[in-house]
Amino acid sequence: MASTRPVVVRAVLIGSDRTADESEILELHGCLAADGRPDPGPWRMSHRRAGSVVCDASLDPTAEGWAVGAGEDCDAPLRHLAVHALRPGEYLTLHAERGGDARIFRIVNVTTDETEAPGGAG
Repeated sequence: MASTRPVVVRAVLIGSDRTADESEILELHGCLAADGRPDPGPWRMSHRRAGSVVCDASLDPTAEGWAVGAGEDCDAPLRHLAVHALRPGEYLTLHAERGGDARIFRIVNVTTDETEAPGGAG
């Protein structure tokens, strides 16, 4: 198996005018292969809007991406996150359950997760 590294992927909402809306952010925490593909192991997602938590949840792999598990702070219906490669400039689509609205996010950076890295704080 290819080596992976623990990362934090940060993405911002793309508005209808195709500009980034920094007030709505997704952060994904997990392990990434060198080619940008997510490791199928456990991932976590934090969805924040205007600085407040919308949802902190687990991400469970599916054939089409990830199912967003019900987390403590999630008041939205379960969602699906469409994922391809996790590199800056790539897009993530967060779908509401059963054909509801979709929110498109653009990845702005991918950094090593120091809390999960060997010798890190966590």
